[in-house]
Amino acid sequence: MSNPSTARQVSNLSGVVRTLIKRRVNNRRSDRGVVDRSLVSLGKLAAVIAGVIIAWWAIIHLFDIDPFFMPGPAATFEAVVDRRDDLASASWVTMRAAVFGLALSTVFAAVLAAIVVTSRTLERTVLPFAIVLRTIPVIALAPLITLIVGRGFRTSVVAVTIVTFFPIFAYFAEGLRAVSDDMSELMRLYSASFPQELWYVRIRVALPFLFAGVQDGARAAVLAAMLAELLTGNQGLGVELVRGASGIRSDLVWAVVVVATVWSIGLFFAARVLEREVLKHLAGQERVSLQP
Repeated sequence: MSNPSTARQVSNLSGVVRTLIKRRVNNRRSDRGVVDRSLVSLGKLAAVIAGVIIAWWAIIHLFDIDPFFMPGPAATFEAVVDRRDDLASASWVTMRAAVFGLALSTVFAAVLAAIVVTSRTLERTVLPFAIVLRTIPVIALAPLITLIVGRGFRTSVVAVTIVTFFPIFAYFAEGLRAVSDDMSELMRLYSASFPQELWYVRIRVALPFLFAGVQDGARAAVLAAMLAELLTGNQGLGVELVRGASGIRSDLVWAVVVVATVWSIGLFFAARVLEREVLKHLAGQERVSLQP
């Protein structure tokens, strides 16, 4: 690996990997559309919010819905302001569980996918268990989770981890297998070990798949944390939802729904921003070093 010819080959391989990453970045950027641009433009973001509020108001008046069942935007916003302290503290609890659980599931799913991709036999063994875990409702697992880890913050974290694990695992495993046979053969030609191929080629190509799974999981993370809070009575947005329902305060119930929706969207776009920055950093690297 020390002669000039081989060094040029490694440099060419690095260029191929960088090109693949850049293509992934461009493909992901092309799919973002209006919603991503609305985050950059304050005017477009305001237009989206205004459109949602107008549609909300129109549905209530067109279908003559009783405010007891569906309060208007003004009443809901007033409830958010009136209970802002309670909703803020509850949001802190719920979002901590959602973020921590999503981070744990990302680590576990990435490690397991990297192990599974080494063997088709291992994949056929592990995948059925992952599918079963995906199909079992969290509400059915909640009593078991409570018995194992107890009530409280840890229950919400485990629930979020279970709900978000499968999409991240499935996306990342698919990305690790997306490397062409020619690229794998080229790495073997350079006498690269499988761990080196995994680190320098497969993981870098699979990163967009990993972030796609994280974004998929982010949409369900807040809901999973709230569901665990509903079942265990742990403090959070789930408990605030129960308080609103038990007190027959539909405005508080809808206020919690609005706050939870905002946090879910925020977590989703935070994952997109992280993806963009990570892929941009990798695409801008001068070269990828391959150790002999």
